[in-house]
Amino acid sequence: MDKFYKEMLQNLGTGIIELEIEEDCPTKRLEAIINTIVKSLSEVKERVLKRGFKNTAVFTGVYRTVNDKHWVSDVVAGAGFGILSTELAYWLFPKINGLLTGKEKRTATMVMPYYQNKGFGIGLVQNF
Repeated sequence: MDKFYKEMLQNLGTGIIELEIEEDCPTKRLEAIINTIVKSLSEVKERVLKRGFKNTAVFTGVYRTVNDKHWVSDVVAGAGFGILSTELAYWLFPKINGLLTGKEKRTATMVMPYYQNKGFGIGLVQNF
C-alpha cells in the first residue's frame, strides 16, 4: 500500500479515537466522526484525481510518440500548454466568478430532526 494511504488511515484512526466529545451525546460524537471521515476522503479524492489525470496524460504522450503520431517536442509543448492553461484557469476563476455573481449575500437554511436523551426535536440552522 502507498505510504500516503497508510498515513491517511493512521491519521483517521487516531483522529477518531482522540475526539473529545461528551459520552452522553452520541449524536455529536457520530457527527464528529463522520466529519473526520469526510475530510479524509476528500484528501484521498484530491490525490487520486491529480495522479490519475497526470498518469493518463503521460501515457497518452508516450503512446503518441512511440507510434510516430507526434514528435517529442510536440508532446512537451502540448504538456506545457496544458499545465499553464490549467494554472491560469484556477487563478482566473475566482476573479471572474466574483465579477459575474457580484458580492451578493448567500443564505442557506437547513431543518433537521434529532433524537437525544429519549427526546425528539427539530433543529433549524440558517446561515445569513
